[in-house]
This record gives sequence, structure tokens and C-alpha cells, in this order.
Amino acid sequence: MEEQRDTTERALDAHIKEKASLAETCASLQSALRNTESDLRAAQHIIENLERNQRQDREEIRNLQRRIEGLVGEIAVLKAGSSEPNVQKPRSRNRTATKP
Repeated sequence: MEEQRDTTERALDAHIKEKASLAETCASLQSALRNTESDLRAAQHIIENLERNQRQDREEIRNLQRRIEGLVGEIAVLKAGSSEPNVQKPRSRNRTATKP
């Protein structure tokens, strides 16, 4: 009878140790899960910021392309205007009047 009680006591001690170990593992896994969720939220914020910055960069690039196209058009008009032979360039008004 005493031998059976010792065996039961040892089995009970083993179960208690296993339960404590499982509880510790569970707490550790819960902590890791919370950390992972926090990391995921941080990564999502970073991705959202990168996507917003990318949209802003694309918009800025489009605006710059339009501006460049406009400037290229202005340059073409100026070149076309300066190559016309009949167009006289305005004279400077800072010249002194001719002496009588």
C-alpha cells in the first residue's frame, strides 16, 4: 500500500511539474504573441506611410513632368519666334538721344 502511495505521489509530482512547465510555456507564448501583434501593427503603419509617400512622390513626378512639358513647349515657341527672319528685336530704350 505504501508503495502504491509513493508511486501515486511521484506521478502527481510529475504532473504538477509538467503543468507548471506548460503554464510557463503558455505565458511565454502569449507574450510572444503580444509582441508579434505589436510588431505587425508597427509594420502596417510603416507600410501605410511608405504607400502614402509613394503616392505623393508619383503625384509630384506627374506635376514635374507636366511642368517640364510646358517649359519644353515654351522653349519651342521661343526658338520658333527667334528664328523668324522678319521679327525685329526691340531696341533698348536706355540709349541717349542723338545730338542735333
